[in-house]
Amino acid sequence: MAKQLKLFEKSVKKKQLTKKLVVLGKKKGNFSCQARVPFSEPVGSPNRRSGPEATKLRKYPLKSLPLKKGRRGGDVNLLAPSSPSPSSGRRGEKRHWHWTDYFVSSPLKITPKKKRKTPVVFVMMSGGVDSSATAYLLKEQGFEVVGVYMKNWSFPIKRIDECPLYQDYKDMVKVCKFLKIPYQVWSFEKDYRKRVIDPFFKGYEAGLTPNPDVMCNTEIKFDDFFKKAMKLGADYIATGHHIRSRCADPRFSRHSGESLGRLQNLIIRSWTSQDDDAKKDSGRSQNDNTRNMLSVQDDGKRKKARNDGVGKVCKDYQLLKGKDPIKDQTYFVYRLTQDQLKKCIFPVGDYVKSDLREMARKVNLPTAERRDSQGICFIGNINVKSFLKTRLPEKEGDIVTKEGKKVGKHEGAWFYTIGQRRIEGLSGTVKPMYVIGKDMKKNQVIIGDDKDTYTKIARMTDLHLINKTIRPKELMKIILTAKSRYTPLVSRGKLGQDKKGYYFEFIKPERAITPGQSLVLYKGDICLGGGIIVENPTQGLNVTKSPVKRFK
Repeated sequence: MAKQLKLFEKSVKKKQLTKKLVVLGKKKGNFSCQARVPFSEPVGSPNRRSGPEATKLRKYPLKSLPLKKGRRGGDVNLLAPSSPSPSSGRRGEKRHWHWTDYFVSSPLKITPKKKRKTPVVFVMMSGGVDSSATAYLLKEQGFEVVGVYMKNWSFPIKRIDECPLYQDYKDMVKVCKFLKIPYQVWSFEKDYRKRVIDPFFKGYEAGLTPNPDVMCNTEIKFDDFFKKAMKLGADYIATGHHIRSRCADPRFSRHSGESLGRLQNLIIRSWTSQDDDAKKDSGRSQNDNTRNMLSVQDDGKRKKARNDGVGKVCKDYQLLKGKDPIKDQTYFVYRLTQDQLKKCIFPVGDYVKSDLREMARKVNLPTAERRDSQGICFIGNINVKSFLKTRLPEKEGDIVTKEGKKVGKHEGAWFYTIGQRRIEGLSGTVKPMYVIGKDMKKNQVIIGDDKDTYTKIARMTDLHLINKTIRPKELMKIILTAKSRYTPLVSRGKLGQDKKGYYFEFIKPERAITPGQSLVLYKGDICLGGGIIVENPTQGLNVTKSPVKRFK
């Protein structure tokens, strides 16, 4: 009894130490999957704990022990209800379960490069219908496909079944087994925290409203994932983004009048063909010899055109909006580079979402009826304010009008964003009021009418153009369109530059141009690039003017 009492007191202390780790509390629920409780043996196991001691251990989470080497991988039936056996920790103690006990990869078996007749494509798979359809379309066209699930976030949970990411993973496994393709689980959690989440909090602390999905695509999906896939032998990577790409030279356009099937058949055909010219060209690598993606007709003879710039046929690529204007995701990937575009395939960009889902139903994809995912990249749909409070403390300040009149109190200026209507702490107003600015030095939130949220000029920094052959001065001579937030709508205007840097002047006033968000430029369906909004000076307010350098 004394021993059990001692264990109970120790557990209470552990609970107090780990209380801060629980992010949104029991009511909101935890939203990721790092085990903090002892491993639970299956029912009937001789090692299963029972009685009061087991109840205490389940009630009061403990910190997990280091993962023993050799626990990754293995041929395990991941959909079975039984749990894997725990490894022994130090001095024979049983370690707590770890996410790698459940998020398991299948053996990676791909054809060696020298023996390949078709290209190998690593597909980012989230368990949703878009990425599932991507894998299916590529498999049907003859690609050698490998599905990859990325598990990049962790928070304390009690049971693996409470983890929403685990359900995503199981859906991914179902699709891969249905398509008979290998699957992998990669984790870039350390980089994700350092390069996405930490800058996200720093941005809010500075009074900005950064977009984590833009940073996530730039820093993780098309950097960490891209590099690892190429290192493991991939010829291309593919994603379920609703975007398209093509060669900038109209003679070799990937999508001008060509269906998805036509494009992918050209890729496969180029790999399987054995041209005498390709054989004689010993100066190119194996990968370059098989990189002929496009073809054109000339005097009745088919000629090869490479979209990797070899032979000076196609040097530059364009990023295009997806066919579905509602689902277009070019806003999130405007920082793609030429080196990345030439190695990426975006099959679902040629589909409207309703048609894509109908196709998934016809071929009986396991995720055909799954709802679209929402929320922060790799984390999911969460309460952003509650998430911010895990690092940013409450700091009471004044809510003032643009004339300086105090009308209420707020709990922290960094919890508010430009254009926001629901303002906690505001009282005594008859008509709707909106956040039109923030003074971070005075910790003030400035409010006004809806018309006060409109402005015509958006200053930006870190301008990135996808096609490096196009100079900013050339774009300043023509009318462009732009998005200051993720929306299907675009607004017309002109790019300009002065001593302070680049800015975009809208023809008509734009609502809620928010520092920290991205401003993405377009010419028709072509996404040219963009930058990060720094300020909206025409509001005439002391708004945030903190320099933004990609939040590095």
